[in-house]
Amino acid sequence: MKYLRVCCCIGLFLVAPKWRVLGQEEITTNSWTKGSGGKWEEVSAWSLGRLPDATQAVSIESVNEKTVVIDAATARQFPTSLSIHNLVLTNSNTLKLDRVGTAGALRIDVGTNRWMGLEVERGARVINLDSDITVDGYLRLIGGWAGQDGGVVSIKRATVIASGGSYALTNGLFEAAHTELPSSGIFRQYGGTARLLNTLRVVGASSYELHGGELVVAEGISLNDSSGFFQNGGTNVASLLSVGRPTWGEVGYVLNRGLLKLGTSSVGAGMSGAFFEQNGGVQVVTNAIRLTGSARYYPPQDITASYRVKNDAVLSAGSLEFDSSFGFCSFESSGQIQFRENIVYAGDADYQSRFQISGGVVASSNFVVESGVLNITQTGGALVVTNLFKFRGYYPGVYNGLNARPARYQFTSGTISAKDIELGADWIIGSSTATGRIDNAGTFRMTGTLRIGDAVEQFGKLTVVSNATINLEDGKAKISFARSNGEQWNTSALLTILMWGGSTHGGGADQVRFGNNRNGLSAEQLAQVQFMDPVGLPSGVYRAEMLETGEVVPVLTQRVFHTTTPGELVLTWQGTGVLQSSTNVAGPYESVPSAASPYIIEDFPGPQRFFRVIE
Repeated sequence: MKYLRVCCCIGLFLVAPKWRVLGQEEITTNSWTKGSGGKWEEVSAWSLGRLPDATQAVSIESVNEKTVVIDAATARQFPTSLSIHNLVLTNSNTLKLDRVGTAGALRIDVGTNRWMGLEVERGARVINLDSDITVDGYLRLIGGWAGQDGGVVSIKRATVIASGGSYALTNGLFEAAHTELPSSGIFRQYGGTARLLNTLRVVGASSYELHGGELVVAEGISLNDSSGFFQNGGTNVASLLSVGRPTWGEVGYVLNRGLLKLGTSSVGAGMSGAFFEQNGGVQVVTNAIRLTGSARYYPPQDITASYRVKNDAVLSAGSLEFDSSFGFCSFESSGQIQFRENIVYAGDADYQSRFQISGGVVASSNFVVESGVLNITQTGGALVVTNLFKFRGYYPGVYNGLNARPARYQFTSGTISAKDIELGADWIIGSSTATGRIDNAGTFRMTGTLRIGDAVEQFGKLTVVSNATINLEDGKAKISFARSNGEQWNTSALLTILMWGGSTHGGGADQVRFGNNRNGLSAEQLAQVQFMDPVGLPSGVYRAEMLETGEVVPVLTQRVFHTTTPGELVLTWQGTGVLQSSTNVAGPYESVPSAASPYIIEDFPGPQRFFRVIE
């Protein structure tokens, strides 16, 4: 049976049963015609009545299933028959290279068109046992299978595995300029070394399985459209890992065991989600891990770019960068993670992304939320920030502002350490009998809300940047700040303390302290602190005073009633309290000399005036 191919390349003329390439001699097809298998050197088995050579395109395609064997004896006695122009196997036929060795390597020329070289199709197989194969053109496994246990396979151009085709590397060296799995292809590596001089591209329900050995990809790995990479051992080294931007089907990389070494790791959602999941092993990223989210419709539906580091997994990287400008991102960890540089989040406020810690350690130099909304949930483990932890953000909500709220840091268990903290969102600190969960040795800058349950927590020196709130929730909350009288507060801002249920004499169930004496805040700062609706006291706003211990408590005041008559303002109150007035609701307040109830003001002093009565 003659092997013929029709090609559209300019300069290629088909002259059956020969091929001609301009500037080259004619290429003739030599087909295996024997109805059963046998040794490669059986002259009578070939259609030309002679052994293959460099001028021939060779085919083993007849429908009878068979195995053709090349062994060391073939290489010694008939070496020129192992240098051919093109080789095609189809129809469940098998070519077995049995310990041919390096001296008698099978060499296949570039072929007669851009796809040719070694073609294994429709159930055909190549079994390579410790033998060398050099293909100047392409290796194409289209529904075919190739297995390598030893030897060196060198593909000068590219390897294409598709339509159920697969390659299994157990031992030896596999080397190719580029490897592509465009649809339903599998590359399984159990040992040996696979060295790709350009790229590895896995697409369309294809997969690469690394169980052992070493994979080295010089220019990076790309996964897309319902494809996957599964690493259960071995070492994978690549300059770049790009997971995602799929148009259909979720795509992901799963690292269960082994070592993964990358220059940069990128996970991006598209029309479908994309993920990286590390259940074990060690991952080392020289530069950045980048997450790029996606969404569709409005209100936006979540199409997540996610990174999950679990169990005993170890990850070391330069930085972690979130981009939720166009959709949702998620990072989850219970492993051991060290970012040498920063965790940086930026994006659109419509896309609430997630950062979750349930165990292990996540450490970085800085953790900064630049824009957008990142919700943090910590149920265990340690968050360690060497310098600045900056957490802010506000979700505007959907449907005319319903469900609008600040970003949330839900801190239930574990520890957080950060030299400096900037809070511009909601930090919810859950109840706990543990102490020392928060290590904030430097400053604490507030513009948001600090909510704390039944817990004892210590912070650094407080700066009120704009209106801020401390909500003591239910229970026994004891919160302390370092001495802050040297910090520069925004003089127009208020610090409001809600749900306070302590003692006005100090030492009660709820406590808020600044330092350990009356100098914890300056008089000007103290005037900016107020208690709203303290538990057990009449509803209202109370100014603060500082006790000898550094604890701030509400000053008991009485409600002031007023009536107006033409040209007069009449103030009344009960008891013998002292009437005070100020031009600012936050103070400072001054006592009104000789004022008693009722107190009549005929000439109102200035455009506005605030009054209160203290005991």
